Amino acid sequence: MTCTEAVLSRFIIDDESLEVVWPMKRRRIRRADIEDVHLTDRHGLRRELGWGFRIGAGGLGGAFGWLWTQRRGPVQMYVSRSRDLVSIAMGGARSWLITPERPEGFQTRAG
Repeated sequence: MTCTEAVLSRFIIDDESLEVVWPMKRRRIRRADIEDVHLTDRHGLRRELGWGFRIGAGGLGGAFGWLWTQRRGPVQMYVSRSRDLVSIAMGGARSWLITPERPEGFQTRAG
């Protein structure tokens, strides 16, 4: 993966799916596979998932990759801050943790 691929560009939500878009790739998540979408912060995340550690890259601009958690195992992570996190639980697939620009609106549309 190059640095360009790692920069998350946008999220697209339609009736059928949630699409995560990077400059050089896309990931489509079927809405039927989404079990729950909710807002949280780092303290709520700790209560929900237990301890965790990042597998991937991170720094002042955020973190991406996996967050290995005590209770849920690996969580796909693309975050740019530690507040206004959106947790997406998937049935039978890896959960996601993201930080869209407008988290409340995102939760309403995706949930």
